[in-house]
Amino acid sequence: MARIYTLDSVAALFHIDAATLRRWLRSACLTPHVDASDRRRRYLDSAQLLQLAESHRRMIVEIPTTSEQIAELAERVERLEAFLTSEVDGGQQVAPAL
Repeated sequence: MARIYTLDSVAALFHIDAATLRRWLRSACLTPHVDASDRRRRYLDSAQLLQLAESHRRMIVEIPTTSEQIAELAERVERLEAFLTSEVDGGQQVAPAL
């Protein structure tokens, strides 16, 4: 199932006002989805969120929530720490793939 984002959460994610978000949506020709249970509620799906972020040069950072994501992040941090330690020690090493 695709993740959905309310317009309030999108505005908060980008640190912008609701009016600015509406203007961005118009300029990107994006139409929010309408909640079937409450027609007043509007939301964006993941693809729309990414399109909006790209069109306004914003970066989206997902916070890891599953144990697999957290383990992968911990492994990446360990590889980076090992690389930085070897750089400080004067070793010539290729940067790890993060």
